[in-house]
Amino acid sequence: MYKKQEWKDEIPDLSKPILDSTGKQKVDPQTGRPLWELVQEGTRITSSRLNHMEDGIQAAHDSIENISQSLTPESIGAAKKADLDTFQKNSVSIKTNTSKDFNTYREPGLFFVGSLSEYTNAPSSDGGFSWGILRVETLGTTAYVVQSYTCVLNNVTFTRSKAEDSTGRGWEPWRATSKLDSDGVLRLSKWLDIRSDGPAANLIGSTHVYQQFLVGDQRKGYVGAGDPNAPNNIAVVSDHGDTVVNAKTNIWLNASAGAVHLNGRNVLWELDQVKQSGVNNKQALVDALNAKGIAASVNEDWGTLIAKVRQAAVIKTAYINTEREVAPNKYSDRHNFFDMPPGTTKVTFFADSDYSTAMYEQSNYYDGTQMEFVVRDGYGHECVVAGSFRGSRMYLFSFSIDTVANNARCSFYDGDANKLHGTYNNKAADLNPDKGLSFGTYIFGTGHTVVSRAGGLITYS
Repeated sequence: MYKKQEWKDEIPDLSKPILDSTGKQKVDPQTGRPLWELVQEGTRITSSRLNHMEDGIQAAHDSIENISQSLTPESIGAAKKADLDTFQKNSVSIKTNTSKDFNTYREPGLFFVGSLSEYTNAPSSDGGFSWGILRVETLGTTAYVVQSYTCVLNNVTFTRSKAEDSTGRGWEPWRATSKLDSDGVLRLSKWLDIRSDGPAANLIGSTHVYQQFLVGDQRKGYVGAGDPNAPNNIAVVSDHGDTVVNAKTNIWLNASAGAVHLNGRNVLWELDQVKQSGVNNKQALVDALNAKGIAASVNEDWGTLIAKVRQAAVIKTAYINTEREVAPNKYSDRHNFFDMPPGTTKVTFFADSDYSTAMYEQSNYYDGTQMEFVVRDGYGHECVVAGSFRGSRMYLFSFSIDTVANNARCSFYDGDANKLHGTYNNKAADLNPDKGLSFGTYIFGTGHTVVSRAGGLITYS
């Protein structure tokens, strides 16, 4: 190791000259300088000390020569001229380009971009990201390019890359970059805007993954696949309160298995059961109304069907006591003794006595006047329950009409034939009870006065 010589200055005390025996100040015999007493003795320059310095200089020079013989850029990691030339070629610099296609920006540099709507293959079609700087970097060739675009208005950056000029190796999609803390947690003071026309965020877990919601330090709930034993189930859970779903118009719940469960109950299935029960009951009611001769259809609403039920649900009884004359020269006449409401399908009549319900010509000509007791509907259809075709006296004792069973039976006396009749074969099914039924008479005569009267009990339903 080199031992450094410490050199000190000689400091004389000029107030203390060194005197000889004669009282004169002594001088240095070598330099002729006056001598003084010394405050500090200096280091003397000698040939040996100077030669030692020369030896040190020689050794240092030899050492540098030896090192320079083996010194190369590779041995010390220094850049070569070729490296500096390449760096200069590919370095980023402010450049201009008039192209309106981002795919053509493949030379390294910085480019100023105005409105994104003027460019094709731009990072975004949202005009809010206009006015930015495009940075292009390459790996020494324009076949390997990285582009990054930063909007100066909102500090949002998009990046993409391209590798090789070959089929299937074009530009990768633009992606917006995120800025995260070093611990990997994204912290926001206000809100986060995610602009995407596809998946905007992926939560990825190996057994389960979910998003938690905290107010203060307390978790309020979570959304996601939170059960590692059932990773296919997605849960919306409220830890402390209600789970509220509000919609301005509709709430859609789609389940391929056709089930929505609430507290273990399959709501869709139960609604289907209620619906089917209503359909079945409506069909049963329609069948019952039709069986009573009241036309009904499942296409009618419940209000209409209930009204039809009310019109046919009660058996009613009335007493008839009336008489009427048909004036001479009236050759055709229809008259109703008693009207029954819509929905009436069954009618039964019993005369008070053998002579209380009758029809006859008052003059006793008996020359062909047609006289009939009939039940007619609101459409003009008639079912004859008793009739005489000579104008002789006819007495009606009873009759029964059932439009559903298509039965028409009667008991009457025809004076012309001097005969008691038990059945009159006319189709009751021709009657339509929708507008109600009426008990009355039909006369087609020769112009003589005809008397008709009815006295008895009529029952209908």
